[in-house]
Amino acid sequence: MNYRLLAIGTLCTLTSVVACGDDDETTATTTTTSGTTSSGMGGMASSSSSGMGGTGGMAPETSLVRVGHLSPNAPAVDFCLIQGDGTPLLGGPVLEALGDADGFSYKEFTTYVEIPAGTYDVGIVAADATDCMPATLLYTQEDLPVPGNIEATALAVGLFPGSFALALAGDDNSDPAAGKGKLRFYHAAPDVPAVDVGVGTGELTGAAILFDNVSYPGNATPPYLEADPLSNVTVRVQLDSMGTTGFEFSGISLPAGAVATAFAVGTLDANDAAEVEAIVCVDNDGAGNSCTVVSAD
Repeated sequence: MNYRLLAIGTLCTLTSVVACGDDDETTATTTTTSGTTSSGMGGMASSSSSGMGGTGGMAPETSLVRVGHLSPNAPAVDFCLIQGDGTPLLGGPVLEALGDADGFSYKEFTTYVEIPAGTYDVGIVAADATDCMPATLLYTQEDLPVPGNIEATALAVGLFPGSFALALAGDDNSDPAAGKGKLRFYHAAPDVPAVDVGVGTGELTGAAILFDNVSYPGNATPPYLEADPLSNVTVRVQLDSMGTTGFEFSGISLPAGAVATAFAVGTLDANDAAEVEAIVCVDNDGAGNSCTVVSAD
């Protein structure tokens, strides 16, 4: 099984003001590519210039952003994007404005939404909220920069309210090489130490480790790995400091041409009632929210 690491995008983490089975030989080589913006986020997208907020004349640059709810104990929520003049984009909570009055819950992702580039204050509100007034906000992250012409995933991570935070990860949904798939691993399990990730069962060592020493919250550097197609394999996520301790997720597949992200979520603390699981999302299907929750074996 041949793998090729892609140095395409890096993670930009924006923390809260509150708290802030295959036996073939595996080889890996590093390949750098162009196309990383000055903000450090790769995955340049040709977003349409007809995005939300156009005012006539030259339309503003836009980007495609999806949002994932990965905070185990936070309720179902919606979110507001507060512009520089204090008004919310779309006039209110984003999902409410797009016709979804139920918001979204833990382990759910929105589709990619086209928004104008800019700097926003992000407000988290209850799922049934109809406005973005200060009294409505459950949490606020100030000054979140969204550069133009990118694809990105904004993630709600941590435990609410103490360690709750927002993180913004640059996506690269460009096609992998012919006959290959492209995979990223994102560590979003707040009390799980740094992990190693690979394909197989039992302790992973050496070349069997595909993503090494990935800390919460974030992905490996470089974030993406090109691989031969995977079909119903077991992916192991093990503690970097103790390879004999880990979680195994069977039935994982990566078709040729697919770009996918595996998110590790949940907690080790049984009191949080959120076991460690994997969420595998196909990122390049045009929507970005085709996700499957996989429980550990």
